[in-house]
Amino acid sequence: GLADNIRQELDQAFERAAAEGRLKEAERRLQSLLGEYGQADSPIKCLQAARRFLAFQDEVANLAVTDGLTDRRKSLRETAATKAAEAQAKAMETTRI
Repeated sequence: GLADNIRQELDQAFERAAAEGRLKEAERRLQSLLGEYGQADSPIKCLQAARRFLAFQDEVANLAVTDGLTDRRKSLRETAATKAAEAQAKAMETTRI
């Protein structure tokens, strides 16, 4: 009855809040990775940054979010993929031959 409906709505609200928290934490981690990448001044550091972006992309892909947050999760994954490719290209450009 009514109590079950209220309990179900509360459970959904808690899940949305938990999913929002997981996404906010991922966004903070991405900002940290972007900062590290901004400091990358050698091919090795660029490649390390690329690896971290790819690992982050995989982690975010497995992040449990509610339906309303899937676009934000997708955006995080796409940013990580773009930055990984960028870091790999930067590593090639900065490698001396």
